[in-house]
Amino acid sequence: PALQQDNWAVFQNPYYDQGWRYSVPYTIYTTGIGYRRDQIPDEQIHGMDNPWSILWDPTYKGMVGVYPSYRDVMAIVLMKNGITDLNTGNDADLEKVRTDLLAMIDAVSPRIAYDASYNKLQNDKFSVTTAWSGDVVAGWSYAAPYTEAAYKGFGYWFPADRKGPIDNDLIAIPKNAEHPRLAHEFINFWISFRHAMDNFSWNGYQPPQTKADVNALTHTQGLYNKQSSSWAAPADYVSPWMPDAVVRESDFGIGYREGPLPADVDDHWHQIWSEFTAGVGS
Repeated sequence: PALQQDNWAVFQNPYYDQGWRYSVPYTIYTTGIGYRRDQIPDEQIHGMDNPWSILWDPTYKGMVGVYPSYRDVMAIVLMKNGITDLNTGNDADLEKVRTDLLAMIDAVSPRIAYDASYNKLQNDKFSVTTAWSGDVVAGWSYAAPYTEAAYKGFGYWFPADRKGPIDNDLIAIPKNAEHPRLAHEFINFWISFRHAMDNFSWNGYQPPQTKADVNALTHTQGLYNKQSSSWAAPADYVSPWMPDAVVRESDFGIGYREGPLPADVDDHWHQIWSEFTAGVGS
C-alpha cells in the first residue's frame, strides 16, 4: 500500500518492470561531478562550457577519481562528447569513448575507487570525481572534522537543464524467498514516508516520496520527525550549496538512463573499459 500512497507515479509501472509485478523503487540519483569547493570554486565548474571535461584537466593530475563502474564512467565520457544515448552500440561513439579514456590516463593519471566521492574526496585524496548525487550528499559523515564547516568544502555539479545520467535503485524479493510475506511487510515499512526519509537523512540517497517537498530539501534539517532517530545527519537533507543533487520526478522525463546492452555491445564496452583500467591506478 505504501508504494501507491507514498511514491512517485513514474515508478508505478517502470520500463524495467512492465506490469509492475516484481520491484519497488528504493532510491533515486543522478550521476555528475563531485568536487572540492576549496580547490574548484562553484562559479568555475558552473561557468565551464563543458563541465564534464574537468575530469581531463591536467591541473588536477593525480587527484581525479572515477568509480569502478564501466557503465557510469563511460556514460560520462559519452556526455562529454554530446552523445546522449548511454546504451550506444555505435562503433564511432565507442571509439570516441576509448580515445577519451586513454587520453584521461595521460592527462590526469586517474585512480579508480568505489568510495571516490564520499570518502576520498572528503579526505583530500581527490579534487574531483565522478559522483552519484547520493554519495556526495552523504559525505557529511566522512568530512573531517565532523562539522558543517568542513562539509562546506564539497560540491556536486549536474547539468542545469537536467539532461544527464539519472537512475534509481530498487528492491525485489527472490522467487525462492523463505518468508515472502515478511519481506513484503519490511518493504512497506522501508518505503513508507517517515522511514524512507529517516533512511535518506542517513545514507544521502533521496527516495521518490510524494510527500517530500523537493523544493524544501535544501533547507529542511535532519528528519521531518526529528525525534524518530538520534543518529540523523546534523544538517539539511541536501546541503544548500548542493541544489544540483536534488532529484525531481520531472527529471526522469528529461535525463538519460542506462539500460541493458545486447551481449555483443556489452562485450565491446567491456573491452574498452579493460583497456582503460589496465593503465589506471587505485
